[in-house]
Amino acid sequence: MSERTFKLQDLVGHTESTTCLAIGPRSMRVLVSGSKDQTAKVWRIGSSQCCLTLHGHSLGLEKVCFDPSEELVAGSASGSLKLWDLHHGKVVRTFESHSLPATSMEFHPMTGLLASGCSEAGVVKLWDVRTKDCVQEFSEGIQQFRFSPHGKWILSSDAAGSLQVR
Repeated sequence: MSERTFKLQDLVGHTESTTCLAIGPRSMRVLVSGSKDQTAKVWRIGSSQCCLTLHGHSLGLEKVCFDPSEELVAGSASGSLKLWDLHHGKVVRTFESHSLPATSMEFHPMTGLLASGCSEAGVVKLWDVRTKDCVQEFSEGIQQFRFSPHGKWILSSDAAGSLQVR
């Protein structure tokens, strides 16, 4: 079966390449793009105008993700993570998480813990967003990870092709 896709609109705003995207899970009407230009841009789906540009990272962005209430976390090539208040366009918290680029992030579906991963170092860290504390670290060469939908497990893979359920 052949499916056709249609371009609905172009969103133009970054000065360098776009490296990551996320759609707000609650409203499904907010899009964030991250770029090598060290900014995240917030867009309302259906409008071609950027409604907010977030400055504050020292290197380009590698990953952006939303928590269930649509707070945004952006991870940069420096390894730092920033939690943003989108209503005021300000950084709420900074996590100095990794010494290499933060290449993956995901919020726990039930607790609000934030997991950040650095595939170059093979490390995943779990953060308590309220206290900024790292509450657990996995460092067995992890390349990718995901929480299970019920939040009981972390699924991970390594460079050798092995999969783990933790």
